[in-house]
Amino acid sequence: MEQQIQSQIPGYTISEVLLEDFLGVLYRARNDATNGDVYLRVLPGWVVAIDECNDRFTVDINLGSILKHVNISSIITGGVHEGCPYYIYDKSEGYTVADWVKRKQRLAEGDSLAVIEMAACGLNYASNVFKISHGGINPDNLHIAADGNIKISEFFSFVPLTLARIDVAFGSRLNFVAPEILGGMAVATPASDMFSFGASLFYMTTGQLPFGSGSDDELKDQVINYEKDPADFNSDISAPTRSLIKRLMAKKPSDRFTKVRDGLDAIRSVMAGKTV
Repeated sequence: MEQQIQSQIPGYTISEVLLEDFLGVLYRARNDATNGDVYLRVLPGWVVAIDECNDRFTVDINLGSILKHVNISSIITGGVHEGCPYYIYDKSEGYTVADWVKRKQRLAEGDSLAVIEMAACGLNYASNVFKISHGGINPDNLHIAADGNIKISEFFSFVPLTLARIDVAFGSRLNFVAPEILGGMAVATPASDMFSFGASLFYMTTGQLPFGSGSDDELKDQVINYEKDPADFNSDISAPTRSLIKRLMAKKPSDRFTKVRDGLDAIRSVMAGKTV
């Protein structure tokens, strides 16, 4: 792939490729100074070739380095290497939620709600303190740390812009992107992130992608126009959790929670057995 770098970034030694997707290549690497493991994300060159995306990338790096919360993976540094933008962030000594689901086939309802609750805590901090949204939360960028905490990575504000303006194959990640972003809205909102939480909760509790697989156009059509019921894949899902998923995945942003705090409160209510 064009975004695979041909030489080491000074100060870091790449050990293996973990993931290749529309956002480039994710590597496991080692910090030569501390001997600690880190994640290195090398993004496609078009991110800095397009002025609007480059501007947002610069802001993302600056914000990512000051987002300090137990449920957010902090960016250590970032820049451009061999024409490709990159950033480096702390490596959780665990695995992703996607890895967990693949291993278990699906997660227990309580575990799934706990994942979303912790992620919502991190997002609530980012929204309240810095007024930023994520725009692309999904099981691949929810990491499980050694202490059991969930950490959100990849706060990329240029991703919604990319979906609106650039012909890039996004693949199965479209299952977790809000309909309004797929419809051309170039800025993520708290309501957009609520949809991503709902789709992630759907996936964790069923082991199935909400809208399946297919071409990008087919997936966009599914996300924008079709409702999905997790009970079709797991009849044991409780009524409160099923109701929460339906609310989070509503097609209209105004029918979801428009503030992260409200979504977090609803998740906690469902964890206590209440219907929202």
